[in-house]
Amino acid sequence: METYHNRFDFVLRKTSLEFIHPAYLDELLLVGCSVVKLGKSSFNSSFSILREGENDAPLLEAQTTYINIDQNGKPRSIPEDVRSRIIQFEKNLDLGAKVSSSNPFSKGCDMR
Repeated sequence: METYHNRFDFVLRKTSLEFIHPAYLDELLLVGCSVVKLGKSSFNSSFSILREGENDAPLLEAQTTYINIDQNGKPRSIPEDVRSRIIQFEKNLDLGAKVSSSNPFSKGCDMR
C-alpha cells in the first residue's frame, strides 16, 4: 500500500460552521464534502448536511482550510501525485480563486 507519511501530512488551519436548522434522531441525513480550492501547500473544503429529500435547505454548512506540513510543522507543497488525484476526483475544482461557499451536493459529490 502506498504511503503518504512524511509527504502529505495535513493539519486543520481554520474552520467555520454555520448551524442553520436542527436535525433529529430519527432522520436520515446526507453529508456532502468537496475540495473547493487547491493551493500550493493548502486546500479548502466545503461541507453540507442535508435532510434526505430536502436538498434546498441545508442544516449545516462548513468551510475548512488544511495545510500540508513538514516534520517541523512548516508549510510544504502538496505532492504532485496527491494534487492530480484531488483534481481528478473534483471535476469543478477552483485552482486559485477565492473559496466559494458552494454546496458540495451541486457537484454531485455526496457520500450516501
